[in-house]
Amino acid sequence: MYVFLLIISQMKLRLVLLLVIFPVLCYAQLSTNESPVSWSSTDVSLLRQTSDIPQVTVSQLDLDKLQQEDLIDEQNGEPPRFGYPEKVAITLTDGGVWQTLSDGSRIWRVRIFSPDALSINLLYDKFYMPEGGKLFVYATDKGSSIGAFTTRNNKESPTDGFATGLVFSNDITVEYYEPAAVKGKGVLSISYVVSGYRLISEILQEDKALGSSGSCEINVNCPEGDNWQNEKRAVAMILVGGTRICSGSLVNTTANDTSPYFLTANHCTMNYGDAVTSPDLSSFSFYWMYEAPSCTNSSTEPPIYSTSGATIVANYEPSDFSLLRLSEDPKNLSNFTPYYLGWDSRNTSGTGGVAIHHPSGDVKKITPYTITPASTDYLSDTPSSTQTHWRVTWSKGATEGGSSGSPLINSSRYVIGQLHGGYSSCSSQTEPDCYGKVSYSWLNNNASDSRRRLKDWLDPLNVIPSKGGTWDGLDSRSDCVLRIENRTLSASQTFTNNCPIEMKNVTVSGGAAIVVKAKEYILLESGVEVTGNSSLELSF
Repeated sequence: MYVFLLIISQMKLRLVLLLVIFPVLCYAQLSTNESPVSWSSTDVSLLRQTSDIPQVTVSQLDLDKLQQEDLIDEQNGEPPRFGYPEKVAITLTDGGVWQTLSDGSRIWRVRIFSPDALSINLLYDKFYMPEGGKLFVYATDKGSSIGAFTTRNNKESPTDGFATGLVFSNDITVEYYEPAAVKGKGVLSISYVVSGYRLISEILQEDKALGSSGSCEINVNCPEGDNWQNEKRAVAMILVGGTRICSGSLVNTTANDTSPYFLTANHCTMNYGDAVTSPDLSSFSFYWMYEAPSCTNSSTEPPIYSTSGATIVANYEPSDFSLLRLSEDPKNLSNFTPYYLGWDSRNTSGTGGVAIHHPSGDVKKITPYTITPASTDYLSDTPSSTQTHWRVTWSKGATEGGSSGSPLINSSRYVIGQLHGGYSSCSSQTEPDCYGKVSYSWLNNNASDSRRRLKDWLDPLNVIPSKGGTWDGLDSRSDCVLRIENRTLSASQTFTNNCPIEMKNVTVSGGAAIVVKAKEYILLESGVEVTGNSSLELSF
């Protein structure tokens, strides 16, 4: 049975019941997502045995020492570490072997072996790909690969750094291909080999059970996240310096121009850079849309979308904020559409909202709250309107290591802070967490340097008064559609969007009263069903 209660506004009615066929989407990183050249080449010069390729072996990990250090880091509130970096100096002229193909093009390869590693990722202090040049990193047994990294990944200068993502093997090969026309123009210098020794086997590896965070955590695609499907696309997991984990989010500006500004915590970046003295974060990677497809955890690896590198444009310790400009724009990722969160720079929190984050580097979670956050100093119980943080307790779920830097989004859909730290956990769900205030960071107690405050970057048009104001989020989709798909809605709730809403394969059941409010139109595709005494109210 279908029950549609329509409340028609002054907008022209465009309710359509039809089947719409969309192309199947595939997923990729900011790379060409192709196989290494040597895997498919029939050139006899590439028939060199794997054992003939020079190998760099890094030191064996001292796991007992690392675990003791991690316990101390946890007590000190450091972002959780998953890998140990070892300094190396591997370049195209030192550490590998060149082979010339019959057409004059060349391939350079080197093997890297880490005896105890669950994964290996690489940091570079120099990186430049000429036209046609391609970089690949893969398991030596060819079980997995990433790349090709090309001119799209170049930064402003060949001396700028770069980072490549995780390969789940302790024996990897780095391969660089260059056409004859650009011989000798590529620049590649590997400065650190990061050996993954914990978490990674639980977080990202294909042959694992997802769910390294606490049992109370709620997947972002559970019913609690149904009304936050736009906002979740702003949140990413950060591989901090290639070795640790934090969270953060894209934020909009008054220019509404999809500039890739990314808000996270200062304590996630402070050991790696500073807006004034050393703003480069080329060793950082950002993992987008890393989430379970439904409310239950899955043993199937979610698709990974990643970008590399950032610059700190503003940061400061009192409210623990760090605003980054990403070096690689997530808009350029295949089949991923970013969302840019709105914000409230007034010293007001509103009542209720959510946190969206990656606790312990797990798939994306959502943690709701219903209270009005209190204004306090960090980890303080004493309220005062002039303080630097919002103190919040949760109605469900908790935060953990790895959640640091994630946004606190109020019920009006504005970011009001980023996670600094706190006491909540699955065993202490009533304990509070503290978020550095956007309102304090806005002018940062009237800091004179624009690199110590948010206003100059998030309000380039200077339309927000110094006392603060609000700015709506921005969907980089041209149609900014909210899509509600593959859901069973059994609890009454309201969905709102400032653009159209499309629904597909949605069942309303259990007596739920669902209200859908959109601008322009609401599109009901195949499989939208309302059962029993449930109702679906559409307003646009």
